[in-house]
Amino acid sequence: MEQALRSNKTSIIYIIILLFIALLFNLSSIGIISFDWKIQLILLSILLIWISIGVAMVARWLFKIFRSF
Repeated sequence: MEQALRSNKTSIIYIIILLFIALLFNLSSIGIISFDWKIQLILLSILLIWISIGVAMVARWLFKIFRSF
């Protein structure tokens, strides 16, 4: 039970960070926040790495579910 609660906390924190980075990137893309192109590139890189980590987390979760059948 504790493992599930820790996993849910981790997922919520992960989603909040992902949304914050995506929000920064989108606001800078449409011109509301003015960032240098280098900072935009760094934000995009972080966003893509974060998404790939999320895909790996979901794949591991699905593997555990299907392995239990």
